[in-house]
Amino acid sequence: MPVDASHFIDGASQSLDPGAIHRDVTSGNFTAWQVIRALFVVVYNRISRIMGRREFGSVRGTLPKTPVIALNLKPGEIVEVKTKDDISSTINVYAQNRGLTIDYEMLRHSGRHFRVMQRVDRIILETTGKMREINNTVLLEGNVCEGVCRRVCSRASYPMWREAWLKRVNGQPPA
Repeated sequence: MPVDASHFIDGASQSLDPGAIHRDVTSGNFTAWQVIRALFVVVYNRISRIMGRREFGSVRGTLPKTPVIALNLKPGEIVEVKTKDDISSTINVYAQNRGLTIDYEMLRHSGRHFRVMQRVDRIILETTGKMREINNTVLLEGNVCEGVCRRVCSRASYPMWREAWLKRVNGQPPA
């Protein structure tokens, strides 16, 4: 189960709330290891931002304009997640390909095979609530966020994958 480390931070003072941590571990909501991992990432990322360094597990590209790569993947096809180096050649300095960000949660799947679950053609932007068309993007079966990303969220949602970050696997058995 993913752990949202912000759950352990007192909203008024923005400091850690040891009582919340203790309650969640003793009640069995989270293991001590899950809490330690989540807190490590939060602290590490805060320090990294202050020092102007990369966040945990991040990758950066150098492209001013990112490529449009269309594989026209269909549900049921097997794909492999490209290597971190291959992915970095498709993103800008903000780890984005045409506005969609790739993060540690996704990069840790490099080299793994997944079945395409569905194509994503439209999304609703959380910031504006407006629907937007999106191209060359898919969801992968069995690939959900475990909460070890920049904000240590607990959504357990399916990350959206640009086809630029994937390659088709021919002749492979289903994942």
